[in-house]
Amino acid sequence: MNHPAVGLTMMVVLTVSACAAVTVPEAEPHQPAQVGAAPARDGDAAVREEFERAERAGTIAAYQLFIARHPRHELAQQARDRIDRIQTGSR
Repeated sequence: MNHPAVGLTMMVVLTVSACAAVTVPEAEPHQPAQVGAAPARDGDAAVREEFERAERAGTIAAYQLFIARHPRHELAQQARDRIDRIQTGSR
């Protein structure tokens, strides 16, 4: 006798059996910070370094990238001023 419910029941049993055989690896335990490890980096210092790279490049594109990444940083206005100077030809 071919009954659809019997076939579905067999599929469910086989699927559940197959899933039960799968093992999930255990997560690595959290390691505490090591004594003497380097301190966290000052985020503002990283932004200032990025501005310095834009200054070294001296291009509108470099300043625009800086502004796009840090639109509210105090150096963003300086980047805008530099773009204006480049566009007007005054350095």
